[in-house]
Parts: sequence; C-alpha cells; structure tokens
Amino acid sequence: AIWIREISELHMGSVITPVRLMIAWSGNQLGGEVLHGSAIIHRGKDLLLNGPSGSGKSSLAIFATEKGSQIIADDATFLLNGELHAIYTRAKFEGNPRILKSAKETFMYKSQFDSEKQIIDLTRWEGKFTKCGNLEALVFPVQIDMNSYQRIEGSSALKILAPNSMAELFGGNSSNFLYLASLVRDYPSYRLAVSREIDKAILDIDRIAGDISK
Repeated sequence: AIWIREISELHMGSVITPVRLMIAWSGNQLGGEVLHGSAIIHRGKDLLLNGPSGSGKSSLAIFATEKGSQIIADDATFLLNGELHAIYTRAKFEGNPRILKSAKETFMYKSQFDSEKQIIDLTRWEGKFTKCGNLEALVFPVQIDMNSYQRIEGSSALKILAPNSMAELFGGNSSNFLYLASLVRDYPSYRLAVSREIDKAILDIDRIAGDISK
C-alpha cells in the first residue's frame, strides 16, 4: 500500500518545486534562468522584485498593480536574453483583499495550502497581466519599520540575488551563479525598505523608475 497525504495537508512547495526545477533545467539549456521573484512594469520601467520568502515581494507587486502598474510575473520569473517571462498565471496576496478594488472577488480565492493567502487569477485581471517585459532594474524589498530606497553596488546585489534564486534550484551550479553575477553587472540594483505604509513604498518605486530614466 502507498500512503499519500490529502492535498490540503501538503505544503505549496511540494507541488511547485518539482515543476519549477523542470522549467529551470530546460531554461538553462536555452541560456535562460529562473529567478525567484515577481516582476512589474511601473511607469514604463520593467522591474524584477527579488527576495526570500516573506520579504513582501508578491504583496508589493500586487499592490503596485492595483495602483496602476502592470504585473509580468509573481514568485518565479524566467529571464532569457534580457526578457522577463511569467511562469505562473496565478499570484499570491497576503492581506485584506478589499484593498484590491480592481481585482474582483470572482477571480480571487483562498489558497488551499495557506489559509492566510489569497490567490489571484492574473489572466482575469483585465489589462493588468502582460506576461513578458524587458528587464531594466533589480529591486530587493525588505520589510522594516521605515520606507526608503538606495542604489547598491553589484557585489552587494549579488549577495542578495544569488542565495534567493539558487536556493530554488537546490543550490544550482557555477553556471547559475555566473549568470546571476552578469545580471548585477549589467542592470542597476536597488534596496527597498518597505514598512506597513505600503503607499510610501510605491512612491519609492516611482523614484526608482525615475532614477533609471536619468
């Protein structure tokens, strides 16, 4: 006999990780990389939000989309030749769903893996889901009791990006690391402090988009 848990008892990673690994290995053969992060188009600038689980990148991407941005991807993004591509058509949101006025309840539902999170069907969020874009900057959100942002050097950015993304590949290999190192060399990187006043974080994303345009 084989004992299998009820799906409600499984952690989301038990379902997602095998799929993400297969996509990552296939993508590596094409010269691309799966990055652990969300991606948005904000004021015409395509930004990758990268951080460990719990850093607020998904909620920040969803809230920015509610405020006028467009979302490219949530949680995992495939990067190939500078182009960002969505892997999933769903996004996670932790918080009061009532603040998402444009995300109708008809395409939001509770996660069966995490009762604290809502799942949004991005394909039904009219005009908000673009599925692809051209990477212009890396943004690393961190939850803290203040709001600010600063541009950081490539070496500092790599110390954040590499563990966050390579952990998704069970450590990856030297080729994965060199790919990530090329990203922080070729694209500007920013550290974004995000407090509970998430509106202020959106204003800082405005400033980052303006800084990229200079």
